[in-house]
Amino acid sequence: MTQNDLTVDADEWGTVRLFSLDADAPEAAALAQPAGPDAPTLKRLLGADRIDATPVQAARVEDLEGLGLAGFMTEGLGIAPEAVAANRARIDAVRGVVVVVPAKALSGTAQTLEPQPPLRFVGLYREADAAPPTPEIAPSRSAAPMAAATPTAEPAPAAGGGRPGWLVIAGLAVAVIVVLLVVL
Repeated sequence: MTQNDLTVDADEWGTVRLFSLDADAPEAAALAQPAGPDAPTLKRLLGADRIDATPVQAARVEDLEGLGLAGFMTEGLGIAPEAVAANRARIDAVRGVVVVVPAKALSGTAQTLEPQPPLRFVGLYREADAAPPTPEIAPSRSAAPMAAATPTAEPAPAAGGGRPGWLVIAGLAVAVIVVLLVVL
């Protein structure tokens, strides 16, 4: 662990910081609750200037049965198996409550975390397939769909100036007159 592992860049992405504390610590109940960690307690324990507690996860290591903490890190968090294997002894030694702080919980603010007891820093890990976030681009007026043009003048007459329609009507009128003259 180095001090650089606790330094957060404002545009950091694809990283996960892992912390732990004893399950019987008074703060453990505030962090490992079903609704998510208590934000003020989390901010104080991390020594953070700013944090969004929404993406932070906290759980009792004993509750990770079957997977264990190492399996949770690779399967649940997407940490590269090689990174977990390189720190396996340290990860397997974690007891009590584990607190997972992804970069997006800290993004937007360059800061250095200063974990306060009883919180202990376990390590900084990179997500295996982390893609950089796509910037949110505000739509411009040129990208807005164009409104349908509303005609301001009468439509142009059909080819031939509209005469063929009148010729057909006149021809039918003449045919009716001829039939009436023949019948009468």
